[in-house]
Amino acid sequence: SIRGYLPERRLEALCHGYIRHLSNIIIFLLNEVIEQVTMSDYPEYETHTLVNEFEKDSLFMFPAGGYGYECYFNNLAKQLRSKLVMFNDFHHYLADIANSNINIGVKVETLAQTYIAKMKVLQPKGPYRLFGWSFGGVLAFEIARQLCLQEEVVSHLFLLDSYFNLYSMPSVLGLTDMESLVIGKVNLQYQPGKVNLGSNINVVLFKATQNPSSSWHEVLVTVARHYATKQMLNGLDNILEHPVKLIPLDTDHFEWTKSNNSVYTVSQHIDKFITSTNY
Repeated sequence: SIRGYLPERRLEALCHGYIRHLSNIIIFLLNEVIEQVTMSDYPEYETHTLVNEFEKDSLFMFPAGGYGYECYFNNLAKQLRSKLVMFNDFHHYLADIANSNINIGVKVETLAQTYIAKMKVLQPKGPYRLFGWSFGGVLAFEIARQLCLQEEVVSHLFLLDSYFNLYSMPSVLGLTDMESLVIGKVNLQYQPGKVNLGSNINVVLFKATQNPSSSWHEVLVTVARHYATKQMLNGLDNILEHPVKLIPLDTDHFEWTKSNNSVYTVSQHIDKFITSTNY
């Protein structure tokens, strides 16, 4: 207990203010620490798994926010012929260990750095081939950007219905609670500006063209419907100084993994792009 000569109400208000400021300091320091951590700081964290590990050409795959590499097991992993390096969601892991009530201050750019460090252990030099669904594609895009700045070769960037310029959606769609969603805050903060990935990269967007059902979170459905109907290239045309090959999928953002036709279309195009320089 705290005793003092101030009036009781004044003392109570002072204590509450002190506790509030102390909490803010603790959260700030936690954010600073988490901002600098890497996968190697957590030996118990399972970074990735391998599929077709004896194949020659590697494809680095990044999951949607809140998922792990298991999101690809029953679909693409069964059909793709490349060596698949399927990563887990490090951001989700950090959020779990930090406490879901604390706003961890990890940025897309920082996440990309720690993934790149792990990628270079597995494959020291390019060409690198990257794939990501939803936020995993945003992460793959930032990884490609940083690798190109390091003068590494990125030959293929496959994006499966990833959303760019998401930071503008609260005002465009009148949404106020997007930060509460999985990967919401880190995704909303990502503003890479104009990006040039060089002339040798193949950028492919697999775009879900159908509206999702209302069984998902209302905000997620609103955002997905906007990108399906109002954003032909999912915002890529606002940031990327490079042509994009658009491949439409007759499915929605969430259910493509259950669509045999969509999974087949994605896997066939990826295999053809990787094995043929003229495709």
